[in-house]
Amino acid sequence: MLPYDENLNNHIDMDKQAKNILDGPSLVEMFSVALSKLEDNLEAVNSLNVFPVPDGDTGTNMVLTLKSVVEAAANNRIKSAGETAQLLSKAALNGARGNSGVILYSFIKGFSLGIGESEELDDGLFVKSLEESKLSAYKSVSNPVEGTMLTVISRVYDIASRSLGEVVGLSELLEIVVKEANKTVKETQFMLPVLEEAGVVDSGGYGLQLILEGMYQYVAGLTQFESLDVGTKIPRSLSTRNSGLIEPNNVDSELNKFRPSDEYFHEIEEDDYGYCTQFLVEGNNLDVDVIRSEISTIGSSTVVIGDPSNIRIHVHLEDPGSVISFMIPYGVISEVSIQNMDQQHEEFKDKNATGSKGFSIISVVAGAGICELFKEYGVDVIVEAGQTSNPSVKELLDAIAKVPSEEVVLLPNNSNIILSANEAAKSSPKNVTVIPSKFIPQGIGALLALDKDKPLELSLPTALDVLDDICVGEIAKSVRPFSVDGGANIEKGEYIGILNGNVVVGGKDIVGVVLNLIKKGLTDSFELISIYWSDSIGANLAQEISDAITSKFENIEVEMFEGNQPIYDLIMSME
Repeated sequence: MLPYDENLNNHIDMDKQAKNILDGPSLVEMFSVALSKLEDNLEAVNSLNVFPVPDGDTGTNMVLTLKSVVEAAANNRIKSAGETAQLLSKAALNGARGNSGVILYSFIKGFSLGIGESEELDDGLFVKSLEESKLSAYKSVSNPVEGTMLTVISRVYDIASRSLGEVVGLSELLEIVVKEANKTVKETQFMLPVLEEAGVVDSGGYGLQLILEGMYQYVAGLTQFESLDVGTKIPRSLSTRNSGLIEPNNVDSELNKFRPSDEYFHEIEEDDYGYCTQFLVEGNNLDVDVIRSEISTIGSSTVVIGDPSNIRIHVHLEDPGSVISFMIPYGVISEVSIQNMDQQHEEFKDKNATGSKGFSIISVVAGAGICELFKEYGVDVIVEAGQTSNPSVKELLDAIAKVPSEEVVLLPNNSNIILSANEAAKSSPKNVTVIPSKFIPQGIGALLALDKDKPLELSLPTALDVLDDICVGEIAKSVRPFSVDGGANIEKGEYIGILNGNVVVGGKDIVGVVLNLIKKGLTDSFELISIYWSDSIGANLAQEISDAITSKFENIEVEMFEGNQPIYDLIMSME
């Protein structure tokens, strides 16, 4: 028989021996593979998130929670599975994010309680761990709801306990567990009216299924593993790591088809979701059950977990300060996180409801600061590339396929990428418009001109016109000696000033090169200079350059941004 079932690829690699007993390091490795499985399907999980609040962050919260566990144990050398499980449980408590992350902590805590002080984890202790996970998860929630992650935990424990003694080892047990998780996740769609209305399965349940799949993948020794399909609303994801997309949610380009229906987003009743409030409390003799009961009267979606000395609180309410004030007498409060769920809900709708979004924007940029800036200005997908790492046509097509809209704007931001962008636009079945931005500042100018709340044709002419209104300067170190127009000689390693693609100035002093470059490009109409500085410059030198500009050009306003871009020490726009 196949190592899984008919839904698996036939070419599964079985060159590794199944691991039916796990020590401490193996336990960490198992959770690491589970994290990778979840990360590869992050966007799929987020897309399904309509309960308890439709804000599209279930997968993100689960990934961050599990990542905190794996990172805490990255250098673990503890041989004992029991001691390692305690370490993982503590890390999960500290790193738990959101409703789904807090419940995931309960799942991981079960391993600590189930293994106890045992040196190794076998199939019997795995069943015990699932039992403890079930008890911990249901107890942590003030109002348990079936059709969620809780149901998946409960059912996989039930099947595991019934199967113990009928299977040979942990690998076979996990195979049965994963199949039951898959079956249960499919059924969640019909357990909760909100899921049935949206036409999706439970996001947290699917996230847990993926985690269990990762566990099975590790224990069974599988090097290739295709996720079990959970129905028409979930694609089989394809890992696209190292594809050039910097978003962590790189999945199959068909993903946009597997989300809540447009009817759901159009007909969903608006509500005041309030604030998702989370924090840790450190104290003495804390009664978790009593605190959970009291906080459940303050807000909704209450989850309280921990022990007498450390507890994590998660609650939804209109006044975050009220629950924090309530808990102050109990101990020291830390790691406070307050998120506006109304805002998250609107962003989730904008991302997934095709009827509310006329066009999507894709941009090719590099540098953490620059990327973040482009996302703030409305870019949906970033392809991380630039001067020395041009993206392929396929990478651009993958990015185009990923966005939900049929109408797409593509910003290449580099003259070397424009031809590839045009080719991708011609090859895509979507309606793709390439704005031929040659420089980062031109891309920013175009973004500011585009209005997503209106049809593209209304703001596109302005976005195209703005390209000619921006004078672009770039500062970099010369890789060879050469002469510029006018006869000035520049030695290797000296700074060069590039104006709209042409080297016009050079010198050893970067401040002097910047001032001379501005002088070359500045006109009477320019009022603003925006400067994006790299890691090689640093905040202190960036401030010195800004001060020098304002001192030299009194009527010019200067804005400084940490761009972290490669190649160029500074990128400037004069407008």
